[in-house]
Amino acid sequence: TPTGLRVVSVTEDSVTIAWNKSTDNSGKIHAYIAGGIYHSGTSTTKTFGFLVPNWTVTYRVQAMDPSGNTSALSEPLTVTTLPDTTAPTVPAAGRGTERRHG
Repeated sequence: TPTGLRVVSVTEDSVTIAWNKSTDNSGKIHAYIAGGIYHSGTSTTKTFGFLVPNWTVTYRVQAMDPSGNTSALSEPLTVTTLPDTTAPTVPAAGRGTERRHG
C-alpha cells in the first residue's frame, strides 16, 4: 500500500501529488493507480490537470505488481485548487456585440 501521500503543488487548474514507493515480493511495481488513472510504476508523483479553480478533490493511490495484484488503497488525500482571483480584462472598444439601430 502506498504511504506518505502528500501534495507537491497546487495551482488554479492542477494538483501534483507524491507518495512513498511501494514494494512487492517480485521486486517490481508495474503501475500505480492514482486517482483512478494508471501511472508508471517507476514514478511516485502524478499531476492532475484541467481542473477548475476552488475545486476540492480526494485522491487515493494503490500499487499494482506485474501479475496484476493490487495493494489496498492509500489513506485519502483531500486538496483544493487555488481560487481564481484575477478579473477578466476590459473588452477592447469597437469589438462588442451591441447592435446599433438607426
